[in-house]
Amino acid sequence: MMTFEEVWQEKTLPNHGSVKIKTLVCFLSNADHQNKAAETIQALDPQTRILFIS
Repeated sequence: MMTFEEVWQEKTLPNHGSVKIKTLVCFLSNADHQNKAAETIQALDPQTRILFIS
């Protein structure tokens, strides 16, 4: 009998602060939630394009 174990080690992600999201795909079907998400994202970066898939 053979057994295997996978062990995950926590690692800090590299800082890519200058990378900007150009297009964001959101899976939201509720129109109110879509509007709220769009308002929030646009407040963070008005140049971000948002695509909603419902």
